[in-house]
Amino acid sequence: MESSLFYIEAFYEKHKYSFDVFIVKQLTNNTNSYYHLDMNKKEFYTRLGKAAYEYGVLYETYSSKINKRTDNFIWILYAIDFNGLETQKEIADHWSMPLSTVNTIIKQMEKEGYVELIKKEDDGRERKIKLTEKGTLYSKDILKDIYLAEDKAYKKLKNPKELIEEYERLVSETKKAIKEIDNND
Repeated sequence: MESSLFYIEAFYEKHKYSFDVFIVKQLTNNTNSYYHLDMNKKEFYTRLGKAAYEYGVLYETYSSKINKRTDNFIWILYAIDFNGLETQKEIADHWSMPLSTVNTIIKQMEKEGYVELIKKEDDGRERKIKLTEKGTLYSKDILKDIYLAEDKAYKKLKNPKELIEEYERLVSETKKAIKEIDNND
């Protein structure tokens, strides 16, 4: 599994100084002040990358274990069942997946009888994805262990809202930093 964190790490090696300064400035929202981090950046990005990779591997391993499915297949099933996403574009945008990947998997799901595509009344080109009865039963069976494991892990977190907000902020600030540095090259 390829992770965007590996790209960030390679990018960081190429632009160490400007990346460090930009991130610290962004995190403090002050271009003239810096603060001491509890750990150095190398340790931070190593631990973050390892944790993100291991988290992805958990789902990838589970996906291949059950019916030899890809992790993208399971994520799309999850998106339809858990997130209630209705179109291929919504799934692609929400999960940052290429639309072509979503389309291929949705076609596979449709062929296997797990979903049906229904014309949207307001836009005849776009189709809503709906789990069939077979798809609903399959989804409940396949995802029940994932939901149970997530529930157990979630209950152990001290502050899940703060954790996800900080992670999302880190991703957002890193995207901005990469874009700014790329624009300066």
